[in-house]
Amino acid sequence: MKNTVNLLRFLAVILVLTLVARGTSAATLPKVSVSAPQAAEITETVSGTATVASSRETGVTAPEGLTVQEVLVSAGQKVEAGAYSNEIRMVNLRN
Repeated sequence: MKNTVNLLRFLAVILVLTLVARGTSAATLPKVSVSAPQAAEITETVSGTATVASSRETGVTAPEGLTVQEVLVSAGQKVEAGAYSNEIRMVNLRN
C-alpha cells in the first residue's frame, strides 16, 4: 500500500512539473499572426540619365514586289516598342 501511495505522489509531482514546464514554455514563445496573401501592386520609380545605343543594326526586309509607300521614322529618331516604321502599299499584294 505504501508503494502505491508513493507511486501516486510521484505521478502527481510529475504532472504538476509537466504543467509548469508547458506553461513557462508557452509564455516565452513569441506571438505570431498569419494572414492570407492579397493581390497588390508594387510600384518603383527610378530617375536618372543614360545613353542607350544599339549594339548592332538590323535591316528591314519585305517580300519581293512590295513597295514602301511612306517611311514614318527618320535616322536617330526616338521610337517606342511596337511603333510602325513604314507603310506598305497594299495594292501590290496578291493572294
